[in-house]
Amino acid sequence: MDSDIMAVFIKVMKVITVIVIIAVLFIGILIGKAFGQEFDGICHLSSQGAQWSGVAISRTEILTVAHPEPTENIWASFPRKTHGSNERISLKSRVIRANKIADLAIISYNCPDNWVIKTYELSDERPEVVAIRGYVRDDAIITQGVSVVPINATGDGFSLITLSTPAIHGLSGSGIFLGEKIVGIQSCGKERTYAADIKTIRKFLEGK
Repeated sequence: MDSDIMAVFIKVMKVITVIVIIAVLFIGILIGKAFGQEFDGICHLSSQGAQWSGVAISRTEILTVAHPEPTENIWASFPRKTHGSNERISLKSRVIRANKIADLAIISYNCPDNWVIKTYELSDERPEVVAIRGYVRDDAIITQGVSVVPINATGDGFSLITLSTPAIHGLSGSGIFLGEKIVGIQSCGKERTYAADIKTIRKFLEGK
């Protein structure tokens, strides 16, 4: 009789142990999600010696320029919490769609479940003053208070934003921001900076 009771006791303890282990794992997952790391979506892109910038527009997609040659094995580096942080994580990514004429591309990346990467929305507003946010090599660049030149510039049939500031070499793919929303993606320039405007971006994203 005692042996039967002991056998039942052992079985019950095994079941309890399994339940406790499952509960601990579940709580660990919840804690990981609750306290997962947060990263900014303005990223530094690099591959095969080329370096440029991009902006996360979804949990899986980065909006950038199309003129860099690499399309595979691209490293997207996101700064922790804020643009400019030296603490970054790098995720392997690749170009999934590009339009060389519009000079726009979409890069695909995989965000781990317990990480939060800030994504940026598009704005259809016509700004007078903007900010440029991106990277030149490993240095975060934020240029505030940049005036938009009120001219209707185009490049190969695609409309552009013209900015009064000289273009900084290496800032290609940087976001042109009105507040926290994207109004353009920097493409090229010299004495002035040129960027794909929101009309061109939306046309590209719609596959037109």
